[in-house]
Amino acid sequence: MSASVARSQAVSASGTLCSQWFYSVVPMVNGYNQFVTKLNQVQSYDRLGGADLIAVGQFDSGVSAIRAKLNVTIPQQVRDEIDNFLDKTATLETGIKNKDRFRLAKPASEWTDSRRRVSTLCQAFVTPTGSVTTMPSLPSLAELTSAAPTVSGQPTSSSPSTTSAPSTTSAPSTTATRPIS
Repeated sequence: MSASVARSQAVSASGTLCSQWFYSVVPMVNGYNQFVTKLNQVQSYDRLGGADLIAVGQFDSGVSAIRAKLNVTIPQQVRDEIDNFLDKTATLETGIKNKDRFRLAKPASEWTDSRRRVSTLCQAFVTPTGSVTTMPSLPSLAELTSAAPTVSGQPTSSSPSTTSAPSTTSAPSTTATRPIS
């Protein structure tokens, strides 16, 4: 197989993966935000009315759909960032399943940081209209790291994000009981 054919296949597979990632991450964020909002209101897992189960279900659905698009033709850098995001999702999901109300801040922040890195990386493969780009130039790890905002210590909005696409510019949540934007 020629180098240009291999690169074309890698771009196509990465574009497909990234399109699926963008499609899957929005309900994951919305499910988590709804869970956190409800937890803030009722202050008890026992009174969530299933919001925790909905968040976990959104995580499971998103992870399954994303994993289904992973394959060996995808560049290692892309696979590594997606794998990291999936690992951070599993950690946050475990915290929710374990009803670990006061220790969600760190996994939520790590999940948000990973989500932002994947978003930045995937923008090289998917245009704003959702079509796959041709022959992108991948950002370096330093560019991915610097693209993720740092925690400013300022509180985030107490209402869930209702945007149709994941935000890549706002600061991550700094407490366990704040929605992620």
